Order: sequence, then C-alpha cells, then structure tokens
Amino acid sequence: MDSKLFMEIALGVITILGAIFTCVLVPYLKEKRAYKWVVKAVYAAEQIFKGSGLGEKKKEYVLEFLEDKGIKINEDQLDILIEAAVGKLNLSKVEG
Repeated sequence: MDSKLFMEIALGVITILGAIFTCVLVPYLKEKRAYKWVVKAVYAAEQIFKGSGLGEKKKEYVLEFLEDKGIKINEDQLDILIEAAVGKLNLSKVEG
C-alpha cells in the first residue's frame, strides 16, 4: 500500500473518530456528570430543607449548587434530572 494513501485513510479515520467523540461522547459525559451532581444536590437539599412545601427552596438550592460546579442546564432538563434524583432517593428509602 502506498504510504500517501495510507496516511490519507488514517487521517480520514481520525477525523471521523474525532467527530464521533465531539458529537456523541462529550455530550453524553456532560449529561452523566450533571446527573451525578444533581443527585448529590437533591440529597443535600432533602437534608437541609425538611418539611413540606419547600420544593422551590430545594430546587433553588440545586440550581445554585450546579452553577457553582459550572454546570449549565435549562429548566426543563433540570426538572427531569431532579425528578429522576428524587425518584432514586425515594426508592432508596423504601429499600433501606
């Protein structure tokens, strides 16, 4: 095989892998990181703000916590992640 052709093929493969990494893997890892921090923040908020009717304070705490970590997500995403984290917390209470 001609070395120039081999280099062109290798460069093409590297370019494709880079695009996959940038478009698929990086957003996935960011989402996993955000969820991990949301879970921790929700658990903390549940410990700090005990009682009913404090959902907005808890949500505000979670949002500030994420901002401190440099995680920026929109409100719809935040709501989904909080619901998932609360579900996980409630499930662990039932199992525990």
